[in-house]
Amino acid sequence: MFYTYLGRIRFEDSSGASSDFESSAYGMSAVGQMAFSPWLTAFAKAGIARWDSNLEGNLDDGTRFELEGHKGTNPVYGFGAQFDFSPFLLRTEYEYYDVDSDYRVDTFTASAGFRF
Repeated sequence: MFYTYLGRIRFEDSSGASSDFESSAYGMSAVGQMAFSPWLTAFAKAGIARWDSNLEGNLDDGTRFELEGHKGTNPVYGFGAQFDFSPFLLRTEYEYYDVDSDYRVDTFTASAGFRF
């Protein structure tokens, strides 16, 4: 199970209009792993994500607008690698969220951990 904040995107133009698009998602993924060595493991995952997005902003005439609660359920895919330098871990991951067929969100993360 997972929850992720997909971020906020700001759009602006020269006329003074602007909008902010913000999304988050939660869901479930199945993960398959393959160890290439004692210190390197690759993985791939596929699952489903329930996403929620909000759009708000100002038109060029100063009118404020807000569209809340645009939601959907779509697939999520990913792959990555984990490097085990016990007791330290390094992990990189790419994920692709297919959000509403109108746009997609690609994420790349890197993290470090300590096993105790």
